[in-house]
Amino acid sequence: MKTRIKAIREALKLSQQEFAEKTCVKQAAISKYERGEVKPTTEFYSKLVSIFHIDINWLLNGEGTMFRASTRDATEEAMVKQDDDEHLMEKINELTNALPKLSKKDFLRNYHQIMADIYKDQVPKVNKSPKD
Repeated sequence: MKTRIKAIREALKLSQQEFAEKTCVKQAAISKYERGEVKPTTEFYSKLVSIFHIDINWLLNGEGTMFRASTRDATEEAMVKQDDDEHLMEKINELTNALPKLSKKDFLRNYHQIMADIYKDQVPKVNKSPKD
């Protein structure tokens, strides 16, 4: 089991800390799972199956393939989306923190850029600054 947990993390190209954050456990727990010091909880297994689309038979028995065949691309897309969401939250936080120092024009330009990033599949990228 310990080698399969580490294999999942490495296949997803995540550090122990990143893997811990995505599964809502502490990094120390991931380390202990990977070393075989502690047996993971049923809840942790459930998270691996639901979040990363891990094949339960492979997870428990080592048989079959790591990822459910039809969801491998979906898992990668979900990871990219989560990274995009985290990036957008960082931008929103930056804008919020800078709000007292920004002019109306700078605020609107940043706001429109964030909105364009959020709806990038639905609207064209903002190339010009908005007019006051």
